[in-house]
Amino acid sequence: MKNSNGARKQKEELINDLSEKLIKAKAALFADYTGVTVAQITNLRGELRKENISAKVAKKTLIDLALKKAGLAEEAKKMPGQVILITGEDDEVAPAKISYKFSRKNDKLKILGGFLNGNFIDQA
Repeated sequence: MKNSNGARKQKEELINDLSEKLIKAKAALFADYTGVTVAQITNLRGELRKENISAKVAKKTLIDLALKKAGLAEEAKKMPGQVILITGEDDEVAPAKISYKFSRKNDKLKILGGFLNGNFIDQA
């Protein structure tokens, strides 16, 4: 029983963390990272961190709960692949710009869409 309570608390903390990031974010981006290596994700996170941008990998159901808590109407579970959530509090453009540049070098990373000023924008 101890482990399930600990896991639940850990999930609740992750949901709270993600929802806070979504609320504070000027821009949030969703990308499918299926097939991207750990080393490549680490490199992407390093590039993002230089611009004070966060990248979190989480199960789609947890991302959905965070989206709901943040008052945003979108569902990660409808998105293809494994989803990474990229959020930037300082700049509206930098999360997309850095992610796009990375995806040009690493074609496995596919940008799915994101939020700009609370409005969802898909990859088109």
